[in-house]
Amino acid sequence: MTVNRKELARRTAAKGNYDIGQTEEMIKHLEDVIVEALENGEDVKMGKLFKIFFQDLPRKEAWDGLNQKYFIREPKRVPKFKPLTRIAEIELPAQNKEKA
Repeated sequence: MTVNRKELARRTAAKGNYDIGQTEEMIKHLEDVIVEALENGEDVKMGKLFKIFFQDLPRKEAWDGLNQKYFIREPKRVPKFKPLTRIAEIELPAQNKEKA
């Protein structure tokens, strides 16, 4: 199951005894603030859950397997996600997807 914004709002509201609508609105604003910070080149750290930052990739010659030729990939900054302690410490058993 994927926990989307509505489900996050529902669970957060229930845990803290808050209004679901206001909680969902706050989560929307939080998303906007995170995006604005990243657009400004800032790193975003969410407590001990995760950190989003930009990594510089240098100019390089890359292989285009579809057209069977090399091309130049220009330098760019790409977002990276780094799980921090509260996420990194989670270990779940493998899901067995056998069909009977």
